[in-house]
Amino acid sequence: MIGNWPISERVKMIKLKAIPFNIDIYQVYAPTQDYDDVEVENFYHDVQSGKKETRSYEIICVMGDLNAKVGQEQCDLIVEKHGLGQRNERGE
Repeated sequence: MIGNWPISERVKMIKLKAIPFNIDIYQVYAPTQDYDDVEVENFYHDVQSGKKETRSYEIICVMGDLNAKVGQEQCDLIVEKHGLGQRNERGE
């Protein structure tokens, strides 16, 4: 591991040394739909500001809880019908 950087309470970046390219992993926890738009925009701003620390040739992996529900409907070949609950706005 090269290092880890807390970007905010909801976003953390870990940089791994790898060959041929380093890997930047963003662990995120998005606000639920109960939060106002300002909190959601701040979250996405934090993700983008962290991304500025990634070089163009590095691999980016974003993982964590994005609080999206994709539902049980199949959507082309992207989402199968094995999700939970009803699709919410973020699941779109």
